[in-house]
Amino acid sequence: MKKFGKLCIISLIAICLLSLKTGFISSKEKNKKTDKEKTQKNTVAKKNTIKDKKPKAATDKKKTNKEKTQKNTVAKKDTIKDKKQKAATDKKKTDKKEKEEPKKLKTTVPAPQKAPPLPTTQTPKKTTKKKTPEKKKKEKGKKADKDKKQPTKKMSLNDVYKYIRAFILMGGDNDIIDFLKASCPATNIVEVIKQTIEEPTSSLTRENKLNIIFSMAKFYKKNIKLQHELFDLIATRDELLSPEPPLIIVASKTRNRKAIAELIEWDKKKTGKEKSDLYERALLYAAQHDDKRALKGLHKHGTKINKDTASKLLFDLIKSNAGTKSIPFLLKRSKNNINYEDPKSKATLLIRAIKNKNIAVVKALIEAGADITLDSSDKSIGAPLQVARDMVSQDRGRKALDIELYLRKKGARDTD
Repeated sequence: MKKFGKLCIISLIAICLLSLKTGFISSKEKNKKTDKEKTQKNTVAKKNTIKDKKPKAATDKKKTNKEKTQKNTVAKKDTIKDKKQKAATDKKKTDKKEKEEPKKLKTTVPAPQKAPPLPTTQTPKKTTKKKTPEKKKKEKGKKADKDKKQPTKKMSLNDVYKYIRAFILMGGDNDIIDFLKASCPATNIVEVIKQTIEEPTSSLTRENKLNIIFSMAKFYKKNIKLQHELFDLIATRDELLSPEPPLIIVASKTRNRKAIAELIEWDKKKTGKEKSDLYERALLYAAQHDDKRALKGLHKHGTKINKDTASKLLFDLIKSNAGTKSIPFLLKRSKNNINYEDPKSKATLLIRAIKNKNIAVVKALIEAGADITLDSSDKSIGAPLQVARDMVSQDRGRKALDIELYLRKKGARDTD
């Protein structure tokens, strides 16, 4: 019985223990499930809160921005109003003071002035500004003018002559010019140049001597009296004045082109004529030698080439049979006076070119618009084709025949 009782007690204890285990396990599983459900609920809640927060934040930002802008506008308006009010009050005060000041001046005595403060040892800071390229150019020009006005060294005449003789032996006119600009005073410049020109052992050419005179005349462009004294040195010497090329042509081919206008004025004053003979001679020389560069320089720096002079120069160019380079320039200046007739010879430009047997000039004139059928005012000369045909009949060679065939090709017909 005792054994049975023990067994019963043991079995009861085992049953109790099993029941406790099963209850503990079931409670754990329930807790796990509840934890999972809670975590799922929390994640869903978080997502929902994030979604809700985003539009709320955006709306809040918009509201705050609007409020800020409204506040700024209100503040600006208030400041503008305050400024206007202050300005109005300041004006009123100043007006009152101005009205009251003359009354006070009659009665009040001026107060004694205070002594100016002693200068301090501190030097003010210099503000450096960036210089524009235009300002730099102006400063360079001012420096150059100062250098021109003030020679670097003052020398005696004997020292100047020594240096010039050395430069003459070397044969450098540009070195002489630079030296005269830097070291020779204006009062002695004419005497010094006179001696350099008359130096018996000089190796300087006519162009070198003229270049020295023109350069110094350009250097002293504001001193017209001194310029004319320099040009008078040319007039007293035939070896400088008369030979070719003319004076103005020499000036037009150097860096002293701006001296052309001063030369023309000097020549007019000397001769007392309205036109300069030097300039007319230079134009004729340039046309007869087909010197386009010289013609352009004379037109730019001298007097302008008008219609009549351009037509005459064009005829002289064709008559000299020099070339065709200057034809377009002179035609433009003559306002395309392509059918010009010379009053002396009664020949047109085309007839003159045919008589010269220059087919290149004939082609250039016809391409420029010359009239093939235009007769000369002298009936004995006739039309261009008649002139060419007469030259062929006189057995003037192959060139005359080529010109006749070219005229017929361009539509010229016999009038007989």
